[in-house]
Amino acid sequence: NRLHGCSSNLLKFFDGLPHIQSLEIHQDFLKYLAAGVVPVNLPTPCINLSYLSLTIKLNDLTEVSAALCLLRSSPNLRTLEIFARIKEHTVLSTPTSYCWEDIFSRPTTPIKARHVTMDGISATKLELDFIRFLLLYLPVLETMHVKAGANVTLELTKTLNQFKRASGEAKVIWEDDMSSSVVDPIYDEERSNNEEVEVSPIMEKRQSKKPRWMKDY
Repeated sequence: NRLHGCSSNLLKFFDGLPHIQSLEIHQDFLKYLAAGVVPVNLPTPCINLSYLSLTIKLNDLTEVSAALCLLRSSPNLRTLEIFARIKEHTVLSTPTSYCWEDIFSRPTTPIKARHVTMDGISATKLELDFIRFLLLYLPVLETMHVKAGANVTLELTKTLNQFKRASGEAKVIWEDDMSSSVVDPIYDEERSNNEEVEVSPIMEKRQSKKPRWMKDY
């Protein structure tokens, strides 16, 4: 009840973790953290947090908002892993339209993450908006691995090409069950959105990395 009298599980949970350095949130725990009023930022940033791994329903706006709060509150984050799930068999709380700037607002402090993995992407609007946020507001990003879920085609790379990148060194690496490829950035805003862009192959196959919480299974 520290935020204008409103309850928030995020505030309660992180109030006791001022020096946390590594955090893995899996199963449905992010849903618990998203209960109550989700703040834009935590009152006390997690300045020591360098590794964050999240399992998140990226078609659920409340879970996305909770994840964005953690990112905006972790200015010294170095490695981010996102394992996407789809919210099924329920009525979605996500509206058909929303203001991108309201949900994916700019962090007050730059996020220093250098390596990002997005696993299980199925090309929903919220997933693409989440990727757009990361590319736009991670100024020192070096690599982003985008691992496709089932029934996702390479056509998604054309959409990723159109996203602006804060880091001139950022490489978006598309991976599926058959191949891996680098999505070359487009910096010329005058180019047509329909312009064909060649995707450069990566000679060495990258193996899928399991999250730490799955290694014992």
